[in-house]
Amino acid sequence: MSGDKSLLQVKNLRVIFNTDAGVVRALDGVDLSVGYKEVLGVVGESGAGKSALGLTIMRLIPSPPGRILEGSSIIFRGVDLLKLSEEEMNRVRGTGISMIFQEPMTSLNPVYTVGDQIKESIRLRIARSRRERPRGGRLERLDDGGSVEDELLEALRLVRIPDPEKIAKSYPHELSGGMRQRAMIAMMLAAKPSLLIADEPTTALDVTTQAQILKLLRDLMEEVGASILFITHDFGVIGEIADRVAVMYAGNVVEIAGVHDLFHKPSHPYTIGLMESIPHLTGERGELPTLPGSMPSLISPPPGCKFHPRCPHAFEKCRRETPRLVDMGGERWVACHLFGRR
Repeated sequence: MSGDKSLLQVKNLRVIFNTDAGVVRALDGVDLSVGYKEVLGVVGESGAGKSALGLTIMRLIPSPPGRILEGSSIIFRGVDLLKLSEEEMNRVRGTGISMIFQEPMTSLNPVYTVGDQIKESIRLRIARSRRERPRGGRLERLDDGGSVEDELLEALRLVRIPDPEKIAKSYPHELSGGMRQRAMIAMMLAAKPSLLIADEPTTALDVTTQAQILKLLRDLMEEVGASILFITHDFGVIGEIADRVAVMYAGNVVEIAGVHDLFHKPSHPYTIGLMESIPHLTGERGELPTLPGSMPSLISPPPGCKFHPRCPHAFEKCRRETPRLVDMGGERWVACHLFGRR
């Protein structure tokens, strides 16, 4: 999970939220990495900590009530983001790391046209590269002599938007969900980030539009050379876009593997249970197996392995000790005491 090939390395990431009900351990020692020009899928049930991971990497966790604990690190292009000042982190957001959210209507400003919002992203990138403050409409020329307007239209063409001149003049409410998501992606790409964090970006879309957006993201990764951290609860989506997969459970990463290896031979009992509960188009029809129980409370999780109350293979050590990710070879890492028995 580490090495010179990593664009992003998350090490022992621990995040808590102080609430009236108690301390929520949203992330409890997360380790993972994203390589250059790689799509890492992060998958798990609701409440597993997937979105908290994306927001923490962007340093957007509200504080209070959230807090990143000592001993955590987020290394991006060799720099620990947790040691940067807010001003320094602002220069990383957008131009280094960008984030696409599930519903673009909550991210796009309804009173500005799509074109104006994408142009603002371009202006911010230029200003940061020149170490200047953005000056609104007065900053219109690029360093190569081109114009902000030209780059806006190119960004819209890049995300396969037909008639970009018309769409640039449209307001978010005038566009379909799929078109708004494309506009949001264009805005992120206009900042030319190295890493794109996509948090459930296709959940609110119909199946056809979802497939188009997934293909678009994959194509764009190849064209612009960006890496993607793709967060979802849907294994079908993961199978379409990811190179590797990190499976999360109750604030921990329990397995990391190449997407082909994970689908054909999952190792962690939780991953196996998730894969077995997915209906298949072929084979005999029958009752789908399910995982007993539910995700534990992140305020008072069980001791040891958090999955042990639901695990059919749990033994005494699982109830006492928290397993750590172990290198199983072939780019597979698993956090399970079962493999320590072998």
